[in-house]
Amino acid sequence: MTVHHLTSKCGGGGGAGAMRGKIALLLGFLLCFILAFPVQSQTCVLPTSATNWTSSTAQKTYEMTADCTISGISGNYYLRIQSGEFTINGNGYSIIGPSDGSGKWTIRVNSGATLNLNNVTIRQGGASNSTRATVYVLGRLNATDVTLSNNTAKVAMEVVGSSARADLTNVRFL
Repeated sequence: MTVHHLTSKCGGGGGAGAMRGKIALLLGFLLCFILAFPVQSQTCVLPTSATNWTSSTAQKTYEMTADCTISGISGNYYLRIQSGEFTINGNGYSIIGPSDGSGKWTIRVNSGATLNLNNVTIRQGGASNSTRATVYVLGRLNATDVTLSNNTAKVAMEVVGSSARADLTNVRFL
């Protein structure tokens, strides 16, 4: 019986073994890169349909990681801040109103409540036949680096009542 030994030329630069080694090395580098720089989630962190926030709402600060499109407004609003203090850090993303033009307010801040809006755009808010504002403030609004654009409400922002206050820094109405 004769035994034949097969050898490959894996040494200095060719052959299937060398190619497998290079591919394994490349895959190892890719895996390290993916683990070092994970892809951020691109989902809306805000509710996408009508909601009330109160002082008993657990989450008080929202960090946006994507645009948020509102799918429904119930009655007169999308987001009503009833009590407590809340912050939306937009990180350059947008809150986009529903395409059907439903509702009257995109955001309503009730008396005694506070909303802090930072680095966010609110667009396509309010109903085309609305006499109300896109942002309706009866309480306190602190807005920094905010843009209200392409809104269909007759008024972009309305501050109503003796206790209502809006502190605006670098707010654009387009």
